[in-house]
Amino acid sequence: MTSLKKRIDVLENSLSMVKLKNKTDETKMREEYKKSDRLYSENLANYDAEMKDQSRSKDQAQETFEQVHHELALVSDEYKQRIEERKKREEILAIMKKKNDEQARQTNLLNKAAEWM
Repeated sequence: MTSLKKRIDVLENSLSMVKLKNKTDETKMREEYKKSDRLYSENLANYDAEMKDQSRSKDQAQETFEQVHHELALVSDEYKQRIEERKKREEILAIMKKKNDEQARQTNLLNKAAEWM
């Protein structure tokens, strides 16, 4: 009976030590979990803030792009109009030159006819 009592005492002591060890391990694990959870939350908040900044930057770049694209379209339209105006002026100049040449030819012909007479 005494040997059983000793064995029980040893086992109870061993159980107490295991419980104490488990308790300290659990406390450490809980602290590490809290620390990890806090770090995760901070990293997630930082990521969200960074994504908001990048999204804002992207929106600004998109807005700038659209503005410049619109200005380019306006300049392109103006360029096309000027090209058309230039073509019209060149056509008018060609017609005027042709008429002047024809008038000069007629005047020459009349002068030659007058000289002949």
